[in-house]
Amino acid sequence: MSEDSEHSYGLKLTDHGLKRLRRVEALLELEEIDVFRLAFVLVLDHAEAYIEGKTEVLYCSPSTAAIVENNPKFFEALCEEGVVEWLTPFVLTKSKQGG
Repeated sequence: MSEDSEHSYGLKLTDHGLKRLRRVEALLELEEIDVFRLAFVLVLDHAEAYIEGKTEVLYCSPSTAAIVENNPKFFEALCEEGVVEWLTPFVLTKSKQGG
C-alpha cells in the first residue's frame, strides 16, 4: 500500500457486534470513531506482546496497576517457578477468613 495516497475501506458488523461497540462507546464515553481506534490499538498491542513472548495485565484497577508498576522486583520474584504454588494455600486461607 502506498503511503502517499489515501484508501477507503469498508467494515461490516453484525447487529450483535454493533451493539457491543455501542456499549463500549457508552461505558467509556467515547465517540464512535474512537471506539474503533481503541479496539485496533488494543488488539495490535496484544498481538505484538504475544508474538514477542511477553505477557501483560490488560485490565486492572489504577491502584492495582500502580502496585505492579511500583514494585517490579517483587512481582518478578512472585513469578519465579514454584512461588505461586507455595503461596496458594496461604492466600486461599487468608481469602476465606476475609470473606
